[in-house]
Amino acid sequence: MTSAAPLLATDPALWLDAGESKSLSMVDGGVDTWRAANKEALSYSQADAKRRPQSGDPLNGRATLKFDGNDFLEGPPV
Repeated sequence: MTSAAPLLATDPALWLDAGESKSLSMVDGGVDTWRAANKEALSYSQADAKRRPQSGDPLNGRATLKFDGNDFLEGPPV
């Protein structure tokens, strides 16, 4: 699945796309690292396997991630 470029006058500060497989690093079914799709190239990660979000069910044909309330990713502020 490929994502279309956003139709914005300027690039967003953060653009995360669960459908862009190149931006996700999965380990044992959980998201280890999620890299932003915009030119800022920020990345967010979780070292603790118990706190990693999982692949979720598609929503309106789009990929999703499931955060169970204890899951989170850490990275630079936006």
